[in-house]
Amino acid sequence: MDHIKKIEETDASEIPLGKLVLIISRSHFLYLNKHLKDFNLKGYQITMLFEIYKGKNLSQNEIGSNYNIDKGVISRTLKKLEEDGFISREIDKDNRRRNIVSLTQKGEEVIEEIIRIFEEWEDEIYQDIDIEKDILHEVLKKVALKSIAMCK
Repeated sequence: MDHIKKIEETDASEIPLGKLVLIISRSHFLYLNKHLKDFNLKGYQITMLFEIYKGKNLSQNEIGSNYNIDKGVISRTLKKLEEDGFISREIDKDNRRRNIVSLTQKGEEVIEEIIRIFEEWEDEIYQDIDIEKDILHEVLKKVALKSIAMCK
């Protein structure tokens, strides 16, 4: 764990914000992958299941725009989730060019475990941090919004 020691010994102001965000994001994905390995779910699959759960009957485009993810990645990931029985896709009756994505019973069952693991990760993260959770979330939300706006 030399990289942990190196980060600990570096002044926080000397580490670029993007690198910190990347470290957090990558570590979060690794944590989720480790704890969800029995479900054979990885990275974006977990993120998309959570987004579908929160959004209820979203289109593929809505899922991608909510996370700023490429359409090709969305399509491939949803295809795999559908093949594995976690989601279903149906053509919208009002707009035949729109696919509505929803969780199956299997998807509903796994989302409960995903939420539990998300909460467990956050609880562990906040144990040794001297900032209120709501304040940090608000700051990170502003950084995320600004970052997205800068890409347009």
